[in-house]
Amino acid sequence: MASAAIVATEHTPLTVTPSADEEPALSPDGTLIAFVSDRDGNKDLWVMNADGSQPRQLTHTEGVNVYCSDPHWSPDGKYLVYATTRGEGDDLDLWMVSVDGQDDHPLTTEPSDEWMPCWSPDGRQIAFVTDREGADAIWIMDVDGKNPRPVLTGAWEPAWSPGGEKLACYAIRQNQDGVWMVDVAGGEPELILPGGKEPCWSPDGLFIVAVKPVDEVDRLWIVDVERKRAHPLATLEGAQRSPSWGAEGRLLVYESDQRGTRDVWRAVLRRTYAIVNFLSPLPQATVRGTVPIAVRVRGEGVDIDRYRLEYGRGPHPQSWTQLMEGTGAVEGEVFQWDTAGLEGVYTLRLTAVDSEGGTTETTTLVTIFGQYGVVYVEHTVPVEMVAGTVYEATITLRNTGSMTWRHDGPFAVYGSYQWLTESGEVVVPEGLRTPLPRDVSTGEEIVLTVSIAAPARPGQYRLVWDLKQGGQIWFREQGAAALELAVKVKASYAVEYRVASPPTTMVPGQIYTLQVTLRNLGTAPWPGPEGTTAEEPTEPVALSYRWKNAQGAWVDLEPLRTPLPHTVQPGETVTLDARIQAPSVSGQYILYWDLVQGDRGWFSDRHRVLPYSTPVLVSALYAAEFLEHNTPTRMFPGEIYVVNVRLRNTGSVRWRAEGANAVRMTYRWLSLEGIPIGERGLVTSLPYDVPAAHTVEVTARVQAPGQPGEYTLQWDLERAGGFAFSQYGSPTAEVLVKVGAPSYGVEFSPRNHPTKMIVGQAYTVEMTLRNTGAMTWAAEGPEAVRLGYHWFNERGEELTLAAPVFTELGHSVDQGDKIVVTARVLAPSEPGQYTLKWDLRQGERGWFSELGGATLNVPVEVEIMYGAEYLSHDTPPEMVAGQRYRVNVRVKNTGTIPWEAGGPIPITLSYRWLDEGGTVAEVERLKARLPHDVPPGETVDIPAFVRAPSQPGKYSLEWDLYLGEAFWFSEKGVPPLRVRVTVK
Repeated sequence: MASAAIVATEHTPLTVTPSADEEPALSPDGTLIAFVSDRDGNKDLWVMNADGSQPRQLTHTEGVNVYCSDPHWSPDGKYLVYATTRGEGDDLDLWMVSVDGQDDHPLTTEPSDEWMPCWSPDGRQIAFVTDREGADAIWIMDVDGKNPRPVLTGAWEPAWSPGGEKLACYAIRQNQDGVWMVDVAGGEPELILPGGKEPCWSPDGLFIVAVKPVDEVDRLWIVDVERKRAHPLATLEGAQRSPSWGAEGRLLVYESDQRGTRDVWRAVLRRTYAIVNFLSPLPQATVRGTVPIAVRVRGEGVDIDRYRLEYGRGPHPQSWTQLMEGTGAVEGEVFQWDTAGLEGVYTLRLTAVDSEGGTTETTTLVTIFGQYGVVYVEHTVPVEMVAGTVYEATITLRNTGSMTWRHDGPFAVYGSYQWLTESGEVVVPEGLRTPLPRDVSTGEEIVLTVSIAAPARPGQYRLVWDLKQGGQIWFREQGAAALELAVKVKASYAVEYRVASPPTTMVPGQIYTLQVTLRNLGTAPWPGPEGTTAEEPTEPVALSYRWKNAQGAWVDLEPLRTPLPHTVQPGETVTLDARIQAPSVSGQYILYWDLVQGDRGWFSDRHRVLPYSTPVLVSALYAAEFLEHNTPTRMFPGEIYVVNVRLRNTGSVRWRAEGANAVRMTYRWLSLEGIPIGERGLVTSLPYDVPAAHTVEVTARVQAPGQPGEYTLQWDLERAGGFAFSQYGSPTAEVLVKVGAPSYGVEFSPRNHPTKMIVGQAYTVEMTLRNTGAMTWAAEGPEAVRLGYHWFNERGEELTLAAPVFTELGHSVDQGDKIVVTARVLAPSEPGQYTLKWDLRQGERGWFSELGGATLNVPVEVEIMYGAEYLSHDTPPEMVAGQRYRVNVRVKNTGTIPWEAGGPIPITLSYRWLDEGGTVAEVERLKARLPHDVPPGETVDIPAFVRAPSQPGKYSLEWDLYLGEAFWFSEKGVPPLRVRVTVK
């Protein structure tokens, strides 16, 4: 087995101009390079020959903030897809232009941004980035812009694999940014280059070139996709970005600023190989005594640094023993292996390390002659089975051990098997037994006819067929080989669903038509409308659905059925235009697509076939939920008041802040009898567009009626043109308001109010209070008025304080008078976003806000002083007692103060050992100093040493930061990094 590495033999600038030439893209045949340049004033698309000659302009944009970016070639090299702001509005849209510049037209016109397009290898689809659902995500659409569907949220820079089955992209997931790889059909992404970005595949799909900072400067890196290994391609002056790989894999173009401006550069690539082989012993050889081992280790375009020979027990060793190590290339005998004391199946492993740092290995199986020995000459065991079915097969075995296999008696040998999951969990400890028909002597072969029962559940399994002696001893437990096969167990009934652009929101009661593709993954056909079979009457299968509400109960709604057009055979695919009706009541639901056969019931109930599920928000087009507002319940006639309203878009369309369909806050005054008084009140524009299911804070103005009395204030939303949301059935927010001189009224005027605080710290705020009510504020006695506050979290929940801090007024305050106080406030004990509400309280009567008075609401971000996030480490899971190990720990300063590497009170990294009972083990504790000061928000790599406990056992190793000799960070609420370690 040989592995390849990539090196660059030369780097050449292709453009040398004072303009910025960026984002190069090699054509599929490697003859042209598209790039972005501002040499004509605006950023437009240009095309030049692969040697940098004959540049010509493709697009011609005009205007401020109008530009083109992100060019990507079609597989046939006739078109380029790109992003531009040249359409209507300021949104980024995707356009397509022919290579001669004559055909230039838009693909998307959504009121959202679309950019970073990438053409699929078959030319039928385009992956791109969009924020059309409120968050940046990678989507896929047909090449004509139709059938868009999301793939991965929080991801950018999609790059299609040459086979078309995967996308590489830059993403942020699980608090880790870098290059991730995800199946186009969906699934869990895989991180392949931490900290990397801008991926591009090699034409053969074996490598990815990407950008990753080295010493804070962007560099090109090569990633071996299979081995998940990466190395920098070259060390040049300046930063390198936007790599694009040529058709034959020999050329790479990129942009670099090493000449002072952004230029297009070309690199010539060369692949290097290390070749390793065993010359003897031959694979599956049976050996004894001293065994000569001969190998071939050489390099193609690369030098061999060193090689290593090891062995391990069994076909899948859990540990390895080194036999020898050598340097340089070699061909011939390198070692005499003494196999005394060994018997059974062993694996020899040969590993070579080349001068580029690449590692190549190969293995071979040998059987060391002993008491238990068996070779599986051939077999007919199927590698695909149907769940619960019994199969017959033949297995030819040879006795390579020193004992005779007895077919009867207390030590009789028979064949059997175990079923294991892919993760190694045993699901069938011992299957059907196959006795030997006769004794089998050393060196003899025998053909067995065996019976094997497939597992009851479908899935991927490992079949381990082995011999067993006396019903107690498996041969493989004594070092012999077993017959191990990867087996796919299918179900009689299994379905793969693909729903084109599944809707995430629906209107109550509305009927939709969706394209659903079904694939029969089982072994039984799905009957269509053709009729019945001769053996048994059958009912036709149809596609239908069920709804489950937020409480987990099925919705009582007769579903629509979409019949199959014909009988669907195993492995066959059928596409349906399925009709579906949304529930009539708004709310959050889960939609379950399922197959149903006549009156026999759902496939998921009868055959345990998983349905296809997706969450759906059922809501009216225009609907709102008023979450919180501070509307005063007492007002003065004709006065205008400012009210903070927090509400959620529970409709199915985006609220536009501007334009012909803009949504605005408004209100109406009603008499106590519900009769409207006058026209609708003042309107307030939204601060920004609000997507469905998102929340917005609106600062609205409301004017009190001119006449004193009691009224109902009805908050509402309206579309431009006067269409109120309440007309669509959306609920309003209603408040009973007394208009007149209030008893409890206050106007707050703070000075230099802090908007950031530290957890648990006390602060003082100078506050001017004006009495706008009808009563005097007493400073003493049981009815005394004091200044206090409330803390509310992001969810609007009030925090419970052990002892609220109050501020005395000092003297009484008459109506209309002012007083200046210095108020004290204590920050919450947990970090986060909060709202601090200042309020007055009168004795035991309660808070002014409960009696009609106003509050002062201040958003405050509460931070922690000491904070750390452990991002990565390479702590070994196994250690030797008393030994010292070097460990690299990456940690981020998430607090508000810098970490000092030196000085009188430095911050160091250390650790604690805890045994299984949680007791701290007495071990020499080594400290690791920071390599430099670490400001808040920055990340640092700390090389540390750890000494293992002197006693073997299972431990928890807790990495923690230590401030001088004062305290551990964990004592300040910072979770340590805990690692399970086995000490041997």
